[in-house]
Amino acid sequence: MRPGQVNEKLALVPDRLQELTATCYKAGHEVALSNAAVAQQMTAEEFELWHQTQDERYEFVDGFPQLKFASWDGTKMMTDASNGHNMIVSNVHAACATGLRDKSCRAYAADGKVRIPKGNIRYPDVSIDCGPFDRKASHLANPVAVIEVLSKGTYWLDQNRKLFEYQSVPSIQQILLLSQDEMRGQMWLRTPQGWAVEDLNGPEASAEFPPVELRFSLAVAYAGALEEE
Repeated sequence: MRPGQVNEKLALVPDRLQELTATCYKAGHEVALSNAAVAQQMTAEEFELWHQTQDERYEFVDGFPQLKFASWDGTKMMTDASNGHNMIVSNVHAACATGLRDKSCRAYAADGKVRIPKGNIRYPDVSIDCGPFDRKASHLANPVAVIEVLSKGTYWLDQNRKLFEYQSVPSIQQILLLSQDEMRGQMWLRTPQGWAVEDLNGPEASAEFPPVELRFSLAVAYAGALEEE
């Protein structure tokens, strides 16, 4: 896009965000809309419209867009998931999709949108939804389980804030957190007494999801993801 030219997609975006973007382009700088938009808070509706114009995946946190994979490696900002992360996500999604075949629940990869009761919007690495299927809907109707693969850069966020947010969603019964760098994880399970956690370690350990009759081993989840050339 040339300086001074405004993306036609932005016709979908509220005027306030259009003006922010147009100002950036007219100044002759290819500034990402995210950098302009974070100067002012959005509503969830504005975020949804704005997100349709973006090439990268953002989550909606406290009224602002936030890159899904944004993390600090000590020297620079990282905005992409590693090959190891992507391999684990791919393996887990494939195991879930296969295990749920011919059942009423479905597995989604990172595009499954989960609405948090306090207003945030998250995209788990893998999610299982058991609500009515609506091909036109942009969010999950009844997520019962979410899975996040933890990297060093996002470990604190996923292990703490995101965990608490997922636990606040009434329909979510299980939360699986998997390490990106070694074959281990934690399975959080909602019980009548509160949330319980089970540590998973090694290839023989299995992640089990009784409500949807699904299970897979960590050996399956990590297949090919920890190998070094």
